[in-house]
Amino acid sequence: MNTLIDEYSAVHYQCQNNIKKTQSIVSHINYLNQELKDQQEIFSIG
Repeated sequence: MNTLIDEYSAVHYQCQNNIKKTQSIVSHINYLNQELKDQQEIFSIG
């Protein structure tokens, strides 16, 4: 039983870590999309 709990804990930790990484990637993509929009605005005005 302890082995099952240990395995579950390890998988749970990995899932939580992957969620954090995914959230970070999404945040970076959103930032880059905003930067791109800002640059496109600057070039269209100029």
